[in-house]
Amino acid sequence: MYKTSDIARKNNIHPNTVRFYERLGLISSVSRNANGYRVFNHRHLVQVMVLRCIFLDDWPGEAIRKASKEIIAAMKSWDLDAARHFTQAYKKVIEAERQKALQAIHILEKWSEIPAMSNTDQTYNRREASALLGVTPEALRNWERNDLIHIPRRGQHQTRFYTQREMERLKVIYLLRQAKFSMSAIHNCLTKLDDGHRRDALNALQHPNEEGNIWTGDRWLSVLERTAAKADQILKILDDAKKC
Repeated sequence: MYKTSDIARKNNIHPNTVRFYERLGLISSVSRNANGYRVFNHRHLVQVMVLRCIFLDDWPGEAIRKASKEIIAAMKSWDLDAARHFTQAYKKVIEAERQKALQAIHILEKWSEIPAMSNTDQTYNRREASALLGVTPEALRNWERNDLIHIPRRGQHQTRFYTQREMERLKVIYLLRQAKFSMSAIHNCLTKLDDGHRRDALNALQHPNEEGNIWTGDRWLSVLERTAAKADQILKILDDAKKC
């Protein structure tokens, strides 16, 4: 049996964080003794250990956080086999996000070449473009409404279509949004990049480093790498728990 302070100490967190997890229903129900104090058991300890691997200091992105919910639910019901299955799926989502980040960083590094790139014959509608990027169609509408990107139109009904050039720009926007930059900061950055003012564009992101846009990508990669490492740690926790 453990007290709240025991669970907190073993996970190097504040006791209020343990109470917060309980209040949100992220762990299984906790009994109380005759004096009304919470009484935790080994399952609760393991559940909190897994939560600490999921909730890092940096936001990992909506796709990764959504995938983590299935792990949390499986742990709460103490279905360790399901938790392992969902953790493997979670790792795949992290890797997919890492690949997106690498592509966006490459585009940022080669930004000056983008206007001269020839478009391929391949085009996408909004739903196809959003699916390829891993966001909702409404996110693309929102980015367009905020003047981050201008989408060409064609036909009698002026239907929007996305070429390779628009897809590359969307990847950049996605990266910067994942790095938690505001719409206005991204707008200022992209406007200055469009005008060929790379240094001013970086200042628009309010980052002191001349290569700040690349650093942004590196920071996001660092977040993804830590998240992936913690996913491996979850698997180890689950293996140890099954031995008990």
